[in-house]
Amino acid sequence: MANVIPSGEESRLVRRLTQLEAETGVQIRVLTALNDVSVERARSFWTLGNRSILITVNPQSGNVLDFRVGNDVSEKIKRSFWLELQGRYGNMFYVKEHGEDGALQAALGPIETCVRRDAICRQVPGFSPEQYALSAVMASAGGSIAGSSLRTGNSKKPNWFWLVAFAPLWGMLMFSFGVGPIVSREGWLSQHLFQNVALFSTFGVIAYVFVPRVLTRLQESD
Repeated sequence: MANVIPSGEESRLVRRLTQLEAETGVQIRVLTALNDVSVERARSFWTLGNRSILITVNPQSGNVLDFRVGNDVSEKIKRSFWLELQGRYGNMFYVKEHGEDGALQAALGPIETCVRRDAICRQVPGFSPEQYALSAVMASAGGSIAGSSLRTGNSKKPNWFWLVAFAPLWGMLMFSFGVGPIVSREGWLSQHLFQNVALFSTFGVIAYVFVPRVLTRLQESD
């Protein structure tokens, strides 16, 4: 096979998967192969049970990770989870930085979490740094738009009309990107959620305070 797992890590991986099977009844098997032909040959020897997960690590594939799951597992852990997991840890950029073994170890964490959960898993638990960076930017942009629209016009009082008028825009940025993805993966008591709320509020206040000053200076320069 492909010798993806270092010899020192192999015994620890076996103990880890054996313990998970003893605690949950879900059997996880890892197959490493050099090419698609060897993958298919190896798979033909294994029967996938209803409570089984087969993880394939193929260094020659465009995405090194592939998952096959039994019927009972697929009812609890949905296809969207496996697609996201494959895209997050099996892509060439992650593998280049962490290696095939690092990709496998990273993928096992979310699988163990969902196997032990009573609830259905549709998304990969937790946020990657790249995902949170995008979420934080969107929350900040939403706050900036909300603060700017609240101060639209010449009045020094809040302009609630324009805040409501722009609500579809700043609301989409904040709730669709800054709140929804985090809550679906980490719940309401999430540090990432609190950070995004703080970013939204901070940029909203900054925009509310400084936008009129900037507009005033632009008008004076004209």
